[in-house]
Amino acid sequence: MTAKEAVWRHLLTHRRHRLRWTQQELARFLGLSASQVHAALDVPRRAGAVAVGGRGLTLNDWKKLLVIWAVFRDWRRDVLWDASFAASASEIEGEMVPEAVFSGPSALKFARDIAPADYDRVIVYLPQADLPRLQERLAPLEDRRGPTRLTVLSPDPRQPAPLPLEQVYVDVWQLADWWAAEYLRYIMEALEWEESTTTMPSPAAAGERSSNSAQSTASSS
Repeated sequence: MTAKEAVWRHLLTHRRHRLRWTQQELARFLGLSASQVHAALDVPRRAGAVAVGGRGLTLNDWKKLLVIWAVFRDWRRDVLWDASFAASASEIEGEMVPEAVFSGPSALKFARDIAPADYDRVIVYLPQADLPRLQERLAPLEDRRGPTRLTVLSPDPRQPAPLPLEQVYVDVWQLADWWAAEYLRYIMEALEWEESTTTMPSPAAAGERSSNSAQSTASSS
């Protein structure tokens, strides 16, 4: 995952608690340079998803930022293994090593006990060191003409746990499978519902807290 995506994910997954950040705060929190954060904000700013001013940046339209992330996401660079199997998605999930973190339909199945449609693809994040063990476990089921596909992605070092629903949405966006639209629709509805049930701070209050925090940091130093 790129530095830009890390910034976008952070703004999206923290939006219910904080609306305003400074670029320096984001850089420090994510372990990025100020120039990387500045570059990450270019497209969202021009699209109106975020506003950047003297007092920091404000997330104005989380849905627009989510779509920007989904469109720019290209997980091909993160794929560690992609294979087909003579087994169902449930069977592949049942053989998964414990270090794997499910994304896509499997994430909804296990985290929310729901599957809006049948699916034939399993997506997981897994450290490369654990991949040989998974490959050995699934070797008897591997079949290039099999009906179920497994995609193993390398997790990034800043990846939150559990996997945020926003990232599941972005991962499903990458798929051309017939059932992907049903999952995108459900995830968006779930995100909208969570947004409507969360009391969010006003931008003014968020900015005041950010200013007080900065003053406190300056005083202590």
